[in-house]
Amino acid sequence: MSTVLINLRNLCLGVLLTGSITAFSQDADEALLQGYLQTAFNNNLVLQQKNIGMDKALLALKSANALFLPSVDATAAYQTGDGGRYINLPIGDLLNPVYSTLNQMTGSSAFPQVENVQQSFLPNNFYDVKLHTTLPLFNTDLLYNRSIESKKIQLSELEVLTYKRELMKEVKTAWYSYSSAVAAVKIYESTLVLAQEGERVNTVLETNGKALPAAVIRSKAEVASVSALLEEARRNADNARLYFNFLLNVNPESPVSTASSSLNTQGISQSVSPADPSRREELQSLSRALEVRETVLRMQRSFSIPQVGAFADFGLQADNMKFDEQSDYYLVGVQMNIPLFRGMGNRHKIAQTKLDMKLTQLKQEETRNALQLSITAANNRLSSAIRSWQASSRQLEAAESYHRLVEKGYREGVFSFIEMLDARNQQMNARLQENLMAYKVRIAQADLERETAAISLPQ
Repeated sequence: MSTVLINLRNLCLGVLLTGSITAFSQDADEALLQGYLQTAFNNNLVLQQKNIGMDKALLALKSANALFLPSVDATAAYQTGDGGRYINLPIGDLLNPVYSTLNQMTGSSAFPQVENVQQSFLPNNFYDVKLHTTLPLFNTDLLYNRSIESKKIQLSELEVLTYKRELMKEVKTAWYSYSSAVAAVKIYESTLVLAQEGERVNTVLETNGKALPAAVIRSKAEVASVSALLEEARRNADNARLYFNFLLNVNPESPVSTASSSLNTQGISQSVSPADPSRREELQSLSRALEVRETVLRMQRSFSIPQVGAFADFGLQADNMKFDEQSDYYLVGVQMNIPLFRGMGNRHKIAQTKLDMKLTQLKQEETRNALQLSITAANNRLSSAIRSWQASSRQLEAAESYHRLVEKGYREGVFSFIEMLDARNQQMNARLQENLMAYKVRIAQADLERETAAISLPQ
C-alpha cells in the first residue's frame, strides 16, 4: 500500500474517531445537564414559591366551585327582656260583656271574666334553634367567578413555566461558565509545568556555563506569572461552582462534573430561528390576563340579571324553654334579587375594566416587539460566537504549529529563549481563547433557546 493511501486511510479513521468522540461527549453532556436541571427544578427555592402560588390558585378554583353547593348552618339564639315598647290588647273589654250575657242566659259561671293584656315587644325567655340551608339556583356572578379562577390557574402555571425556562438558561450558563473556568485551570497547570521545566533546564545550563543568568531570571519570572494566573483561575472556578450549586440549592461544596470541551457547531448553526416569540410564556400570560379582563367585563355588564336562591329552615322555638309538639317548625322559600340602581357605580367599573383591557393589549404588543428584538439579538450573538470560535480554532492551530517550530529551533540553537517564551505564551493565550469561545457558543445557544422557547421543559 502506498504512503498516500496509508495517510488517507489514517486521516479518515481520525475524522470518524473524532466525530464519534464528539457525539459521545455531547450525549454525556446532555445526560449530565438533564440531571442538574431536574435537581434545580426540585430544589430551587424560588420555584418552590411559584409552585405554592399555583397550589393556591387551584384551591381558589375549588372554593369557587363550592359556592354552587348548598350551605348549611346550625344557629341557636336565646333572648329575654322586659320593658320598652308595648301594646295594649283590650281582650277583657271585648269579651267580658259577652261572657256575662252568656252566664245570665245559662244561669252558670262557665264563662269567667278575663283581664286586658299588655304585650311587650321584647321576647321574654325565648329560644330559637334551627338548621339554615341556602342554595343558589341562578347566579351569573358565580359562573363568571369560576371562569376567572380557572384562568388564574393557567396564569400561575405559565408563571411557573416562565421561571423554569429562565432557571434552565441560568443553570446551563452557570454550568458552561464553570466548565470553562475548570478548563482554563487545566491550561494554566499544563503551562506551569512547561515553565517549571524551562526553569529547571536553564538552571542546569547556567550551572554548566551554557546559559546566561538572565535566562534563569526570566524563567523564574515566567513561573511566578503563570502561578499567579493559575491561582486566579482557581478562584474563578470556585466562585463559578458556588454559584452553580446555589442555583441547584445544594451544598456549596458539592462537586460538579464539567462539560466536555469538544464542540460541534453544525447542529448549533441549525438552531438559529426566525424572530417568532409566539411560544413565549410571557405572551401567553398576557393573553390569559386579557381573557380575565374580558370575563370581568361580561360579569359587570350582567349586573341587572336577577339572582335566584332557595332557603330552608328546620328548627325549634318557644317561650320559657318549652319543648313540645308546637315547638318544632320549618320554613322554606325562594328569593330573587334584582339590582335596580346603585349610584352608577357599575358603569364606572365597566369603564375601568375597558381601560385595563386597553393597557393589557398595549403591554401585549410592547412585549411582542421586545421579544422579537431579543430573539434577533440572540441569533446575532450565536452567529457571532460561532464565527469567533472558528477563528480562535484556526488561531490555536497556528499558535501550536508556531510553538512546535520555535521549540525545535530553540533546542537546535536557532531561536532564543525569549522567542520560545513568546511562542509558548501565544499558544497558552490561543488555548484560553479557544476554550472561552467554545463555551461562549454554548452559552449563546442556551440564550437563544430561552428567547425562542424552542426546548421542551423537563417535567
